[in-house]
Amino acid sequence: MVLFTSDANRSSSALFYLKVIQTLFWFVGAGLLLSRLFLPSAGVTLFWNILIPVAPALLVVATGVWRNICHLATTALIPDRSGFSKKKKLSSSLGKKMNPVGVIALLLIIPLRHVLCNTSRQATSS
Repeated sequence: MVLFTSDANRSSSALFYLKVIQTLFWFVGAGLLLSRLFLPSAGVTLFWNILIPVAPALLVVATGVWRNICHLATTALIPDRSGFSKKKKLSSSLGKKMNPVGVIALLLIIPLRHVLCNTSRQATSS
């Protein structure tokens, strides 16, 4: 029985478990996407009645948890972790211009839930 472990061992095991959890949640996201495509009624229920209500709670209660389990965030990290990312930074002027674009896109997309996303499985899954 080991009573004391080094910080390096603790951090490497924690990183391993984090990667396992990220991978599991990536597969959950892929399963949600596939359920939306092939089982539309179940996919709508899972997406709008389970994932969407839980996501804001995770953002408020544990922001770091959401960032680490979000399948889209995990997918965005794949190029960096696999070593073929260019790691370019966005210029501050372009970043300032893109902020309103993101807010406008959010305000346009949210009302589409009732009009398009609940009726079209391709719209929700893309």
